[in-house]
Amino acid sequence: MNFKMEKIEGKYYSTGIPTLDNLLSKKGFHKGYWIGFAGKPATTKSLCVSKMVGEWLMEGGGRCVIFITSEHEPSYALSQIIELGYDEKILKKLMKNKQLIFINQFNELVNNKRVSPRIETLTETIKEKVNLMKRVEDYEIMVVIDSLSAYWSGKPAVAQAKYAQLTRDVKQDIAIALVTFQVSIGTGQSYGWGGEHGVDGLLKFRKFIENGEEKVAVQIAKMRVQDHDRFMRKIEIINNMPTISDKIYVEGRFQNYDDMMESLKFKHHRETQDRRNEIMEETLKHVKKQEVQRAKEMQNITEILEKLTSILERITKSN
Repeated sequence: MNFKMEKIEGKYYSTGIPTLDNLLSKKGFHKGYWIGFAGKPATTKSLCVSKMVGEWLMEGGGRCVIFITSEHEPSYALSQIIELGYDEKILKKLMKNKQLIFINQFNELVNNKRVSPRIETLTETIKEKVNLMKRVEDYEIMVVIDSLSAYWSGKPAVAQAKYAQLTRDVKQDIAIALVTFQVSIGTGQSYGWGGEHGVDGLLKFRKFIENGEEKVAVQIAKMRVQDHDRFMRKIEIINNMPTISDKIYVEGRFQNYDDMMESLKFKHHRETQDRRNEIMEETLKHVKKQEVQRAKEMQNITEILEKLTSILERITKSN
């Protein structure tokens, strides 16, 4: 059964992922927020977004999605939603009814042989689709962009300004926006090339090794004006549902300040104890060495005394 993506307190939308809602004070995402999903490739960013899209659409009641693809064909995005357990016929019916609209900006990138598609084109396209939908019905519109990083891969320095322009121009007309960011494969940093500064909420995804197997972790890095969990936690797809569970450590980083301080205290204690053990070991070696030396000296003294005794005996006999 699908988890209902209901409004909470009139200002929030459930994420459609129960374990994520629980980490967001059981409220979900604030209405009107732009939520960023940042991470390296194959860290379940797109899967989480696809699940949220599926739940949003299955709720019905004037819900619709504008889904922009910039790094793959729309058919791939659709197949990913289907793989998470949603009926293909229902999804295609929603596409026919213009409640699920795919905008293929990947073709613009390939056909025009450009380094990145134009962000201005994206803004104009979203505004056009939103205005068209609003004329037909008072839809609650979810905008999805997968991935936003493609729009400034050629000029990362302008990313923040371009993203600010995008959110300013279309934010007031939509219910929620979900955008994915790529990060540096080498360092895992610069996760969005400026976009992370403009989002209202940010989920960071990272890989880690558990018992020799590669796993994925997620952290709610920020969520404006909302209490939320701040730990890095394991995320897995269980029965077509992204499920967030145990706290973990990733790449030597700490989940919070308290963990860091506890680790530093432990490290200091361990280093102090190790130093004490080294001193004790050195002392024991020194004592042992002295004992061996004394034993040799005693042996030498004993041999000397035996020789003296032997000489005295000879002298006594000769007299």
